[in-house]
Amino acid sequence: MSVEVSMMPIHQYDQAGLMVRLSRDCWLKTSLEDEPDTDSRLGCVVTNRGYSDWSTQDVPSTLTDFALRLIRRRADYLVEAHAPGKTWTQLRLAQLDEDNRFAAVQCGVYSCSPKQAGFTATFRNFLLAEHEPGISLR
Repeated sequence: MSVEVSMMPIHQYDQAGLMVRLSRDCWLKTSLEDEPDTDSRLGCVVTNRGYSDWSTQDVPSTLTDFALRLIRRRADYLVEAHAPGKTWTQLRLAQLDEDNRFAAVQCGVYSCSPKQAGFTATFRNFLLAEHEPGISLR
């Protein structure tokens, strides 16, 4: 699964990205989360058995156009990000405990503005495929 994202954050924690969900207690999300007065965070949250952990990389707060992709191989998920003019960067390799390769998986784009309304995110070129997708940012 892959997508290109353009976001116009206004408030701290405004975020947009991709999500995979097997149940309420087993899911993964990857996104860019805005921090207005410092570097933003490109990250991935993995939740297994209701417990979450978060891996992040600092990125300039001026980064608002980027791409994300998730590649599923059995219960393993490779999470990667791409900024214009850069190569794909691995953010995380994680496993979702409830994924047994045959499990039904809900997936798609997500955005949220946990502090206040007004955040805008645009998703382009969403791809859900049975092969590794390729994206070229314009």
